[in-house]
Amino acid sequence: PGGPARLAATTGAALIPAGCWFTEDGWQIRLHPRIRVTNRSEVPAATQALADIFAGDIAAHPADWHMMQKFWLSDLEAGEQAELGEAS
Repeated sequence: PGGPARLAATTGAALIPAGCWFTEDGWQIRLHPRIRVTNRSEVPAATQALADIFAGDIAAHPADWHMMQKFWLSDLEAGEQAELGEAS
């Protein structure tokens, strides 16, 4: 989703990807370098850069990646899709 990049482009906030995973002592968190996004035309590229960073972190620690809510449209019930205007 393009929300984080669009928010950064609109507000000037820093878009800093963060990855986290379990270690023997608890959590490890890595803050990646800022993704520069200064206007809405850069949102698609910034979103892809964010996804690429997340993909690398997930590949490095696949057992520690969790989604605590429904994320993909195919996971939603038909009524939920209709509420989003995504019903097919």
